[in-house]
Amino acid sequence: RDVLSKNDCFTVGETVLVTTQDAQALCPPGRKELDMIFSFDHMDCDHINNKWFKVPFKPYKLMNILFKWQKEVDWNTLYFENHDQPRSISRFGSKKYPQQSAKLLAVILFTLRGTPFIFEGQELGMTNATFNTLSDFRDTESITVWNLATKLHFPRWLKMKLLRATSRDNARTPMQWNDKENAGFTTGTPWLGVNANYKKINAESQINDPNSVRSFYKKLIALRKNPEYKETVVYGALEPVWEDVHNLMAYYRKGDKTLLVVGNYQKE
Repeated sequence: RDVLSKNDCFTVGETVLVTTQDAQALCPPGRKELDMIFSFDHMDCDHINNKWFKVPFKPYKLMNILFKWQKEVDWNTLYFENHDQPRSISRFGSKKYPQQSAKLLAVILFTLRGTPFIFEGQELGMTNATFNTLSDFRDTESITVWNLATKLHFPRWLKMKLLRATSRDNARTPMQWNDKENAGFTTGTPWLGVNANYKKINAESQINDPNSVRSFYKKLIALRKNPEYKETVVYGALEPVWEDVHNLMAYYRKGDKTLLVVGNYQKE
């Protein structure tokens, strides 16, 4: 009332530990509270107890959570990355097929019901960082966890494994603009080291490549904006199929047309 009602603004709340019922209570227009929220249920699909104790990623766990929110919340944010989360390819994709993984995740992001959010570098297929020593990290949380693990006598290899997989710094390395020094981000010294793969993964190399991750994102954005398909892809009903197949995420979007989306997480 005191702030939002006085401005024509769009609001998204970063809301931890909320349920689908909370989201439905916060976001309806009649409540005049928030337009959408960032929920974190799907960010908990690959660990036990807390985010530092990772378990092997099982696609069906991610699918089940995404479908739950699709069924129980009328409209919400869609995202796989932000400044506090590891890169989605490294987390949910295949090391052997990083580009295909990037495109798979992009398809799911843009064909579920809701508003997609892209984190910088995601549209290039940027991956987790290349950290070798504790001095490579800047994230206070990561350093705290390292020190705690040291007190608990964790071996160095295990501490590095924890931080490499989970540190928030994975999403905070400089944007990879080109293959020049510091990935074209600065002529000075960046506060956080550039990912070692910047010569291979950068914006400049993808701009004129019709098969690049960046070009694929452009096609998906164009699809959602295309008047011929918008009613189906953006606003259509979602109907899951093959929910018992653990490595395939498949669903229909049904509007004035019917779209079948099949995402294959397998290596075959």
